[in-house]
Amino acid sequence: MQQLSNTYRSELHGLYFLCKPNSAIIDVYIIDRKKVIYDEASEGGYICICPFTNDTPNAYAIIEHIEIKLDDFGALVTGIEIQLEHVTQENDTSKEHYIEHVIKALHAFRTGFMDKVVLAQRHHVPVSNPKPLEQYTSLLDNTDSYRYFFHIEGETTWMGASPELFLKCENNRLETMALAGTRKPSSLDQWGEKEVMEQAIVGEFITDQLKKHGFIDVELGKSFTKRQGNLEHICSPVYASCPDTIDWSMVFHSLHPTPALAGYPKNEAMWFIQHTEDFDRSLFGGYMGVVDGNQIDLFVNIRCARLHQNVYQLYAGAGLNNQSDPEKEWEETNHKLEIIRSILT
Repeated sequence: MQQLSNTYRSELHGLYFLCKPNSAIIDVYIIDRKKVIYDEASEGGYICICPFTNDTPNAYAIIEHIEIKLDDFGALVTGIEIQLEHVTQENDTSKEHYIEHVIKALHAFRTGFMDKVVLAQRHHVPVSNPKPLEQYTSLLDNTDSYRYFFHIEGETTWMGASPELFLKCENNRLETMALAGTRKPSSLDQWGEKEVMEQAIVGEFITDQLKKHGFIDVELGKSFTKRQGNLEHICSPVYASCPDTIDWSMVFHSLHPTPALAGYPKNEAMWFIQHTEDFDRSLFGGYMGVVDGNQIDLFVNIRCARLHQNVYQLYAGAGLNNQSDPEKEWEETNHKLEIIRSILT
């Protein structure tokens, strides 16, 4: 088998690995390390990476694409050295500050400023001998997730296992999902009113936006309980047929971030987050994936970590509404952190 090190050059290229849910194939991409704005990208396949606060994703042209079986991944990347940057470690989000932020949000709900907001925490895991490719191999055991690795040497490195589809389009048929509400695995069929309300806001937002862009036969499917790792969520699939002409950049912009990642109304929730959280979410809560013309497969970047030479930064958020309990929301973010932390430590 030809090793990736025969083609990949860190001064010219970046790396993007993706294993889709319930797949035994890893899509390995060598990408141009020079990013362009998606609106300005020419024809061809791209890896699209959109941070939480950006209106338009960055696009990295695909230089080479290899489909590889899971069992062959280790041999393919032999000889690849992932160079991570050293950073000054910042403070974790404290429980005290997070609860203060939730109380501030509850006040904003009472005054009618917004109906929902997602507040996150950031947690640091010190490392002394990082082995990102080995850890990515461990991440592949999360078979119900989009398991990815994104690396531009000297700039950024991220890894994660996300259960949430942002947008998929194939043969003019669109698919996405409304995913919200969180609990530990339960034998109960019914969800609490808080979680049901949280998820309903997401579903209504997504279907309304698709209709505004001219999508046809927009359908919000029946909700079900989706399990990932040590948590369960309420999930409703969303389907639609594509119109004859589509400005995908406008579709991405109108959907991102959904109420599942920011809140509702979107502008008010985004303002609240940016004036409350004391860190930059960067790619956490954004979306990424592959775009090749009208063939699209993008997912939301949650259950993720940013990798540095001396520390890994982990992120997790919880959806709040007027029925939120500050202690329980803090516990929820910690449960979410555990999914990725258990793999990295």
